[in-house]
Amino acid sequence: MSNNTETENSGNGHTFAKLMESLSSRLRACNGDPDTTIGAMLDELATVFMADQAYAFTKATNGQEQQVITRNMIPEEADTWLPPDEIGGPVFSRGDGSSLLVFPVAGGHLAFIRQPESLPFNITDGMNFSRALHAIEPTIDLLARQRDSQELYRCTIEALAAAIDAKDGYTLGHSRRVSQYATAIGRSCGLTEKECRELEISALMHDLGKIGTSELILGKPGKLTPGEFEHIKQHPDHTARILQPVNLPEHIVHGAVQHHERLDGSGYPFGLDSNKISLFGRIVAVADVFDALTSNRPYRPAMSLDMAIRVIHEGRGRHYDERVIMALVENLLEDRVFTPPTKKIRTGPQTISGPG
Repeated sequence: MSNNTETENSGNGHTFAKLMESLSSRLRACNGDPDTTIGAMLDELATVFMADQAYAFTKATNGQEQQVITRNMIPEEADTWLPPDEIGGPVFSRGDGSSLLVFPVAGGHLAFIRQPESLPFNITDGMNFSRALHAIEPTIDLLARQRDSQELYRCTIEALAAAIDAKDGYTLGHSRRVSQYATAIGRSCGLTEKECRELEISALMHDLGKIGTSELILGKPGKLTPGEFEHIKQHPDHTARILQPVNLPEHIVHGAVQHHERLDGSGYPFGLDSNKISLFGRIVAVADVFDALTSNRPYRPAMSLDMAIRVIHEGRGRHYDERVIMALVENLLEDRVFTPPTKKIRTGPQTISGPG
């Protein structure tokens, strides 16, 4: 391998212009998601500069959130490569014979690694990489600021959801727990991290429509009258009306609005059947009913985890998506979601572990 010219070091005839064109194409496919975009940059640059491994360590502009994105290594492994504060230049070598290209960005740095068996980086590599980084550094800084905005948006939604939950002492923390269950289920169903973050927002917003529901109805200890029940049934529709001016992606709104819809069409407010209920809606539905069953309510005490899963499982295929139910059970068995300390799901013969 030769590292003496830009063309050779850019990998099989890549020129700087072609590198920028390739990067632009990759970034357009990321739809503006900060972590996905930084990951695409890292992957493209590592390929072009023939790095064996790479990582990006960035901080949001508020200095609080840290993010490590890696290529051909796990995030924990990146900690062992963090360079000293002063390295005397973009190219340096470690005692084990490996070499690094390191450049500061967005309160952190990008690092590209060649193992001892590879030809080490040299000054020409550093110059070429500096040129590429100069072109993309504003984008990385913008992405860090965008992550700030996303975090502010998420915190605002969470605060609003908590305020609505607090209207009824029995549902305090309900939306936060539903979002945690939903996100865990989403990961088990194969959603990407970007989709899981969107699902978290969707679940946090699922009861926004209750802002217009009387506390007397929400906290009523006895059976609701038909009129009161019809009033409560309108809260998903109210949620849809609240979210309409926000111009959110459709699937996020669907998750928030469809959590009381049922696969057989018996749900509300729109009576959608399985062909029209989104995956987000199916996931939030199971997360919502699970938290409702395992929480104290004015009209009944909390169910055990086993009993709650049995109740939900009885509605499989009719009310709830069976794949979503099994994803919830999987997370409970593996302790990947919060469960009350005194109520652990059993793993013995009576555990719901599959279709009955």
